[in-house]
Amino acid sequence: MSRTPLVICFGDSLTAGFQSPTRDNPTGRETPYGQFLQSHVGDGVQVRISGICGELTGEMVLRFPQDVLAHQPGYVLILGGTNDLGWNASPAEII
Repeated sequence: MSRTPLVICFGDSLTAGFQSPTRDNPTGRETPYGQFLQSHVGDGVQVRISGICGELTGEMVLRFPQDVLAHQPGYVLILGGTNDLGWNASPAEII
């Protein structure tokens, strides 16, 4: 019996879908890119979103085993480092 392929979108606020409030979007609602991916690939693939606002890449590394590896995904999309850059981390410091 084959299982439904799992894709995990893993990262920071960009993965979580955070949007700053604007005049057109005063609540700053979240719209994760994983939602768009799920609608594109359909029900034959499960897309799980694992994004945390404000997270640095060092923190991402710490939660990777439990939030990604433990679920044995077929694919992982990783988007991180934006917050590190905001803290003036050099490219060598960003994991």
